[in-house]
Amino acid sequence: IRKALENRTNMEDDRVGILEAQLNQAKLIAEEADKKYEEDSMCLGVRLLEIFKRTLFGTCFIECTLQRKILENRSLLDEERMDALENQLKEARFLAEEADKKYDEVIEKIRRIEHDETT
Repeated sequence: IRKALENRTNMEDDRVGILEAQLNQAKLIAEEADKKYEEDSMCLGVRLLEIFKRTLFGTCFIECTLQRKILENRSLLDEERMDALENQLKEARFLAEEADKKYDEVIEKIRRIEHDETT
């Protein structure tokens, strides 16, 4: 009986040794999985940050493009308005010159009439 108990004890000791080795191996696997999870989480965080930066850059680019187009349209409208004002100015100058000529003609006629009356 003693021998059987010793054999059983030895078998149980061997089994405990195997279980301890399996437990240590499971701990190592769990630690490696944790490290990989942390690395993957960091990579995911970095990826999300990159996506955010690209989205932000894309949004800024779209906004800048929109602002540029608005400014271009305003510039074109201002140019058209300036052209119209320049044309109005030319017409006003022409009318002013015509009025000056008519004024000079009227003054000349008045002088002739006054001169004819005095002679």
